[in-house]
Amino acid sequence: MMEMPSPPRTLNPLPIPSPHLGMHGTYSISNCFRLRDLLLQEEAQHMMEMAAKEETVLERQAKMRTRAKQLKEQREAERMAVVQQKLEQQFK
Repeated sequence: MMEMPSPPRTLNPLPIPSPHLGMHGTYSISNCFRLRDLLLQEEAQHMMEMAAKEETVLERQAKMRTRAKQLKEQREAERMAVVQQKLEQQFK
């Protein structure tokens, strides 16, 4: 029977101290509330930025109309080029 390998050992099993941790290695309640408030503010700001970047229905429709007009003009120009080419071939 094969023996299971043991998990790798760490050199320092103690947690790394953090400047945000309290005296006993835990986060203080006031620090948690402060971090929660910061997170909520950042999320609210992010949501406002995303809402400002979002296209409205009217903007999207206007962009689609512009693109449709460009494509129509391009197709017409290509059609006229073919017509001109065929006329030149006809009279040669």
